[in-house]
Amino acid sequence: MKKLISLTAAAVAAILFSGCISGNSGGAEVTLREFTGSDDVLAQKAATDYMNGFVNALKSNDFAQWQPVLDAQGATEITPEKFARMRQELHNAFGAFESAGYLGMLTVGNLRSYLWKFRFSREENGKNIIRDVVFYTKVFCADGQAPAVSGFGVKVF
Repeated sequence: MKKLISLTAAAVAAILFSGCISGNSGGAEVTLREFTGSDDVLAQKAATDYMNGFVNALKSNDFAQWQPVLDAQGATEITPEKFARMRQELHNAFGAFESAGYLGMLTVGNLRSYLWKFRFSREENGKNIIRDVVFYTKVFCADGQAPAVSGFGVKVF
């Protein structure tokens, strides 16, 4: 049963977030630069604003809550209809959204991943089942630009 849930969750994650990787590059090649001290606060703010928009949209079932923090590419890739499908697939796979909390940051080269734990619950066989899932927001710094969100996704353990 656990294996089936893991396989189902992995398939849902692949379907949900295909096309949800956005970036400011618009398909053009981007030269990344190192994060500087002043970038730290801006990068965390970009990731937090993005994730807060997503959380508020999940809670309220209102895509407009997420839309303001999407960049131009994300705004064309993630439509209200796609958001509705994503929300429904999350509900089908994990249950009702309950909460989200910041976990921390991982750095790999010129890319930072900010991690949040999302909690979902559902009733199964008369028992309340809790599912925790890690969502991430990736942030990069391109030459001559402030830190920007370059990706978004989910990791199911």
